Amino acid sequence: MADDMERIARATISQALSDAGVGIATGKRVMVSALDRDEARAFLLSETGAWKQARELWCSLADLDPDKLRRRTAEVLNGNPAPVPIPPPPRPEPVKIPMRRRKAPMPGTKLADVLYFLRRDEGVAPEELMQRFNWKRETAITAISDLRMYGIRGKRSHDGRYRIVSLP
Repeated sequence: MADDMERIARATISQALSDAGVGIATGKRVMVSALDRDEARAFLLSETGAWKQARELWCSLADLDPDKLRRRTAEVLNGNPAPVPIPPPPRPEPVKIPMRRRKAPMPGTKLADVLYFLRRDEGVAPEELMQRFNWKRETAITAISDLRMYGIRGKRSHDGRYRIVSLP
């Protein structure tokens, strides 16, 4: 619960800084009215009164020094640029391990059976695959073309049957 309150308090202070124009090149946000900008600056810069008490309360919840926040905000709004934050060091590139590619489909799979039919001298017709595996025609033709992942190319000949053209 305390962490949640600290995050809320830090977010409130961050929003006040943003509304006041801290960190923005022109010094004001487009969607903030002049009244909201003035109230945000009063909250951040007041030395007495209710705005000072509110800033001290929010800073105590956010675990920040209210006087340091007021001084630093005044410096930034009066033209002293805020220090540029140091970016974190770049993450090392992950080591890429090359994947081992198979030369043929796993034995016992339907794709391995399609390869078996393609290797025959007579090749295979899509209708045979449709009947054997209870597939639609598109599925049978797609299975033949999926063998390209393994470097195996099937080509349709003049009789409508597919045969192997190249092996890896």
